[in-house]
Formats: sequence, C-alpha cells, structure tokens
Amino acid sequence: MKKYKKKIAVTIMIIILILNTIMPNKYNIVKAIETEEKSNRIEEITSLYKTSLEGKLHFVQEFSTNFENEVSISISNFPDGTRILDSNNNEINILKEKMFKIAIPEKNIFQDISGIININEEVYKYDKEVNKSTVIVKTISKDGRIRKTVNVELMKGEDIVGTAISDDKGECKFNNLYPGRYKAYEKDANGNIHSEGIMTFDLLYMETKNVILMRDIQTNLNITVENEKKKGTIEITAVDVANSERPLENIEIEIYNSEEQVVETLTTNKEGIAISSRLPIDNIYKVKQKTVPEEYNMDISIKTVKFNDNNEKVVLKFENSMKTNFIKITKVDKDNNNIKLEGVVFGIYNEDNELIEEITTDSNGEAISSNLPINKTYNIREIKTLDNYVLDDKTITIILKEDNIETESIETKKISSRKNFLLIENQRLYDLLPKLGC
Repeated sequence: MKKYKKKIAVTIMIIILILNTIMPNKYNIVKAIETEEKSNRIEEITSLYKTSLEGKLHFVQEFSTNFENEVSISISNFPDGTRILDSNNNEINILKEKMFKIAIPEKNIFQDISGIININEEVYKYDKEVNKSTVIVKTISKDGRIRKTVNVELMKGEDIVGTAISDDKGECKFNNLYPGRYKAYEKDANGNIHSEGIMTFDLLYMETKNVILMRDIQTNLNITVENEKKKGTIEITAVDVANSERPLENIEIEIYNSEEQVVETLTTNKEGIAISSRLPIDNIYKVKQKTVPEEYNMDISIKTVKFNDNNEKVVLKFENSMKTNFIKITKVDKDNNNIKLEGVVFGIYNEDNELIEEITTDSNGEAISSNLPINKTYNIREIKTLDNYVLDDKTITIILKEDNIETESIETKKISSRKNFLLIENQRLYDLLPKLGC
C-alpha cells in the first residue's frame, strides 16, 4: 500500500510540473525567499511597461498586496535609481494602500534583475530576465543595392554574441540581447574583419536597433547605426490660466496616434511638466488632458502634434481655470430682522488669517464677495458697524463649495438707551424711575 501511495505522489508531482511548464503564471517573478514559492502576499498586476517619470524614461511594474494595515516597504539589489511608488507616483517607504509600483530607470538596466522586496519584514525575491532587445543588421552597397550572403558578427565586450549571414533582403537578426554596448562588423571569405568596419553602439532594454553595413566592393567597410525611425518628444505643461507661474501637478495627459489609439499616458510633475517617450515622427498625434484637480475646470481642448524633420521636440500648454464661487452676507437688526443694515463692513480672511477682501452691506443689508477659489476655508469677521449698534466680534468659518452659494445672515443688537450712565435695556424707562429715586 505504501508503495502505491509513493507512486501516486510522484505521479501528482510530475503532473504539477508539466502544468506549470505549459500554463505558467502570467507574471510569475515574485517568490518568498524562505520557500522559493510564488508569493500569495504580493501579486503582479502588470508586466513591465515603459513610461516617463519626471521627464526620464522608466520601466514600471505594478503590484497588489493583501496587507490590511500600513506596513514598511523597501527594496535592495535593484538597478541604481530604482524607486517604490504609490498609485499617484509618489515615492514611499510606508505602504498605505493595497498596491505599489517598482520604477526602474531605463538607462540603468544592463543585466537580469534579481532584487529583494522587503514588506513588513517579510522578504520576497524579484527575478526578471532582461534579454529582450533585438539588433537587425542590413547589408547594402553605397548605391543602395542589397548585398546577400554577407557574414556578420555581433560582439559585446570581448564576447561574440552572434554570427549570421544576411538573407535575400540583405538582413540578419539577433534576438534576446541584453542591454549594453555592442560592435557590429563584416568578415570576408577568409574570416578577416574589415579594418575600418567596426562601429560601436548602445542598445537599451526592449529596444530594436537597426544597423546598416554599407560598403563598395573596392572600399573598406563603413557602418552606420540608426534607429528604426526618426523620433521626437512632446513636452506638455499644465498651468493655472489666471497665473501662468502656478504649475499644476498630477494632471493626467493622454497621447493618441492617428488611429485614435492611446500610445502613452503621462502625469505632470511638481513643475507641471510631462515629457513623452521618443515617438516616431511620421505619425500625427493628438494630446488631451484626462484628469485635473477637483477645484479646476479642465481645459478640454485637443492639441494636434505633427513633427517635421527639424523638430525633435514639440511644446504644448494646457491652461485650466480654477473653480470659484462667492459669499453673500445679509446684515439685519437682531430684534427686528426686517430692518436691513446698510454700511456694515466685513473682512474675509483665508485659512492663514490673512485679510483678502473687505465688503460693505448695501441698502438691502447685503454684501457679496468677489469670486473666490472653492474647497478653501474662509473666516468672516465684522470689522465696522453702525454707530448705534454693537460690533459683532464672533468669527464665522465656512468651506466654500462649487454648487452652493454661501449665504450668512448676521444679526446685530442695537445699543440700548442710556441715562445717568445706567444701561437701560428691555424695559420702559418710566417703569424704572421710582426704583432710582427720581
């Protein structure tokens, strides 16, 4: 019986191994250090994708967690400049929500990543192969004719990483390359490298690089390295329309190609600026804002971008207007609300107790402020009243909203009659004379 149980267990393990091979997890790269098993505490919700952060290109991967409370988070053994971000792309070391991002600078990815993620003193291993780049070598003559069956070698450092012979299109392709510095050259029939035919170029992570080997039969080899297509960038600035010196941070911006497909989503930095990745210049792009802060009216214009050969950067600006509302104050007699008080002065102060406006009631007892930014706290104080009324020294605090006009009705008590320096209030005078001995 034990023998059969052992055979069954071995069979189940083999089936599991086969299933893991043919149906792997989509982004199975995070494992618990101690068990080397896929973590059930961290789950990858995206693969690495390319985006611009603070004007620099990064590769970003997003994760979800099932930690219920705030926990500490840190990383190690990642490429220089790697950061942990929250959903708003703010750098963090405390995890306050159930997702986070790892952002790796593109220029610092050279080899497979084997990093450590430490969450609440639980350690997880992050493994990522980065041999995802491609070099396409094309062999042609100086007059543009295709040269077939040319022996081409590709070298990185001191190592030959590939050898190929150009096909009927004069091309040979080298796949699964790591980022780094490479050399491409042509060898003759005797295996000799053409002495002037070595060119060095840099290859980035997930990049496809076109290399053209060009020479005449009578001349030495010349190599020209060029990108697949000429490319340019779009720089977008978002500002307050009333104050162009006030940049707007965390504005989401979308870039569409001529087929109405989103090619990139950007977020403005503290300077209100977002810069796209390098885009092929042979396309026409449309740029529009996706979200703005709640207190702003969004500039809904759609801006069209068309590059030309001499235009590697196009600069755009979106101007958003701040939402405003006003405060209305009505001043009345405390004992008779039908009596409206004209000429009473009120001060409106911001949350730092700075006076921003003085307003005075009209013949209807009403005073209306200028348009003020919404979602702000304002304090209202009476600073001057009529000669025969008591100055109201209380402070009224409001938060100005978009949909509601803030109306305050303020009552003031009239100064009572005086005789022999006695304050007589709420009683007729002749009722008190006998008590005063008059």
